[in-house]
Amino acid sequence: MCTDPVDRMVRVVRKRAEPLSHWIERVIRLPRGDAADPGPIKLYPYQRGIANAIADPKIERITTRAAFKTAHSPFDESKRDNSQ
Repeated sequence: MCTDPVDRMVRVVRKRAEPLSHWIERVIRLPRGDAADPGPIKLYPYQRGIANAIADPKIERITTRAAFKTAHSPFDESKRDNSQ
């Protein structure tokens, strides 16, 4: 049984044939006190692409780049390739 939250999201979304980005914006809420702007998540276009790629079984690897000391999403940590 897999306990990774991103893997669970992907399985749920694949069953519904709904893009992961749509599911995230429809279901996930940022809690008060943990976010500058609590409430429903609103993804930027590039984040929608990353989320949809995570749920695409044809895509094996996703590579992102970010400037030093910038915020990363939960996807960054859960899907990091540690094989190198």
